[in-house]
Amino acid sequence: MSIEQLYLKTISIILAAKKICLVCHENPDGDAWGSLSAMAEVLNRLGKDWQGFCVDAPSKNFFILKNIDLVTNNKEAIDWSKIDLLISLDCATAARTGLKDIILTKRADLKFIEIDHHPNIENIADFSLRFPYAASTCEILFNLFKIANWKINSSIANSLLIGLSADTGNFLYKTTDGATMRMAAELLSLGGRLDFALNKTWRTKSLVSAKLWGKAMARLVLNQRYNIAYSVLLPEDFLENNASVEDLDDLAGFLSGIPNVKAFLLLKEVEPGIIKGSWRSNDSSIDVGRFARAMGGGGHAVAAGFTVNGTLKKIKNEWRIIKN
Repeated sequence: MSIEQLYLKTISIILAAKKICLVCHENPDGDAWGSLSAMAEVLNRLGKDWQGFCVDAPSKNFFILKNIDLVTNNKEAIDWSKIDLLISLDCATAARTGLKDIILTKRADLKFIEIDHHPNIENIADFSLRFPYAASTCEILFNLFKIANWKINSSIANSLLIGLSADTGNFLYKTTDGATMRMAAELLSLGGRLDFALNKTWRTKSLVSAKLWGKAMARLVLNQRYNIAYSVLLPEDFLENNASVEDLDDLAGFLSGIPNVKAFLLLKEVEPGIIKGSWRSNDSSIDVGRFARAMGGGGHAVAAGFTVNGTLKKIKNEWRIIKN
């Protein structure tokens, strides 16, 4: 299929559906929430019945987006007997949706489609609108809405703008190109506000976030052989600050900007025995997505993540993952 045919096929699938479930990935970022919010608002305007699901609840900053308060993290709250279309947004794999069991055992009349900008890892969807060269999933949705002639109002524009700015590191990552900036300019002309997107997400940090950032910076280690930096956060760091993983939004991206550092890895033992890793890179010679996939995760060349079972231990001035 041509690119236009892929978009037109996606539009026809959405229009034919009676009840839709929208899902984004675990530990959702601005692109995930922005995509879900924008898609939900379009479905509202089309008069479509929909429900939203995400394994993890949004951090308070993302409640500025429309429809996010309607998303549940309880899959039993979804009326699966009536859902005839499941749309995965910004998810590299079915496992990251938290609905893999439902996807693998779904009814024949329940379609599963993906809209995503991550590289293809598995082929279990009925249809995929996937462009790994796109800066964000919100960029793909922007093009989808325009081809379908679905009006982009100010709330949709803000949702798309938040997703776009989140996945481009506020337009600093190498994925930012002319098309990215033209999209941002058009969203601004449609009522989107860049100050709203940045002030309500990237620049809004709580005291708890500041303390966690300080802990991570204090433990920063540079591997001088490979010019790769890393840091760790331990269970007690989260407990003593009553913090969660959402309080670390953008930290990995921020620390990847250290001069002469090719890549940065943040290891977070959010709870004992479970370690979440976040890779970021601004160097074209390093594909951190390959590192993440080797650990069972996924992502892009510049931003990726994974989850493993284990504990973080300091041995001779080095932090190591000790598998359970």
